[in-house]
Amino acid sequence: MRILSGTKRYHRVDCALIEDIGDEAEDLETLPRAEAAARGCTPCLVCQPDRDQAPS
Repeated sequence: MRILSGTKRYHRVDCALIEDIGDEAEDLETLPRAEAAARGCTPCLVCQPDRDQAPS
């Protein structure tokens, strides 16, 4: 999961809301979903990271 510093939402790595932020950005953190939830973060309503992805 990805979290943008200063926000309380976690996103899939391919979320449209954070796609323009470079992977090297200091304010973008990658961590496991359980840790994001433990920090009090909630899932993004756009990418819905708690829903299973459809098979490709």
